[in-house]
Amino acid sequence: MKAAELVRKAVRSCRAGQLLDRETLVELLDIAPDSEGALLLRQAAHAEALRITGGRGYLWGALGLDNAPCRMSCRFCSLGEKWRLVRQPKVYDDAEVLRVFQHYAEAGVHYLVLRTTEFFSIEHLCRLLAAIRGLVPKSCELALNTGEFDLQTAERIAAAGGSCVYHTLRLREGTDTAFDPQTRLATMRAVQASPLRLAAMVEPIGPEHWNGEIAASFLGLVREGAEISGLMARVPVPGTPLGDTQMLAPERIAQITAALRLAGSGHTPDICVHPTTDLTLSSGANVAIIDMGAIPRDTVPADKAWRDYDCERAAEALQRAGWHQCQ
Repeated sequence: MKAAELVRKAVRSCRAGQLLDRETLVELLDIAPDSEGALLLRQAAHAEALRITGGRGYLWGALGLDNAPCRMSCRFCSLGEKWRLVRQPKVYDDAEVLRVFQHYAEAGVHYLVLRTTEFFSIEHLCRLLAAIRGLVPKSCELALNTGEFDLQTAERIAAAGGSCVYHTLRLREGTDTAFDPQTRLATMRAVQASPLRLAAMVEPIGPEHWNGEIAASFLGLVREGAEISGLMARVPVPGTPLGDTQMLAPERIAQITAALRLAGSGHTPDICVHPTTDLTLSSGANVAIIDMGAIPRDTVPADKAWRDYDCERAAEALQRAGWHQCQ
């Protein structure tokens, strides 16, 4: 099937509110990223994104709380204990955390995300959630990206003021990570059974991941109840086992963004991409990601926005792509 015909088929499915079938999603992902067909795909995805969201775009502001060795030692993560790359251990104190999230809120950030390594204290996170909730507008979504937990803990997170949890089944989970995929799924299902919303992206995508893997991952996450999705491209970190691989080209990241946007239809109205670029925001993504603190893609903590992609730059990028920033 020609690219133009494939794109028309995907748009029809999207407008009907249907989750795209795996075979068609793989065909979209097979389109050459630098081709005329890929341009048609990106343009169609952007138009559908504007329709689905009513033109609403959002900022996602994350803070990694603990720049500390993690004994899970994922093969792509700079914080893995085995890789010995954490040379500046740091845990952000509560006052620093509150300052960052107040800054995010004042800049119009909608998704406020506390990220930790696997074994960070849930009690501490719940105290922080309650404190942040008292500082920021009610419209802001407070999210956690932390370790494994059960339904009772999910309900505690919600009671403390959390509204969302980022938790995903990563590509090649159990091979490139030390996690049991079933344990990851159990946490996602605990989130689903609670008042919390589930955010889950296809990640971390590298050049070795074939299109069938990417398609199966995305469709599986949506079927597990992810309302917020998208993708994270792997940023190679020298010194980790996957540190010598190439990062995906910007055109490939944008092409995947567009394919996932059409595939998810209204099931995943908010599509995030990391790293965010002008190209992804005009290819179906409506969420720009700002990152601070402990960064699993870097060897030193970012006390300012990672790679200088701050709230101001992200908001300007949303505007250039035709999005109306909402909080």
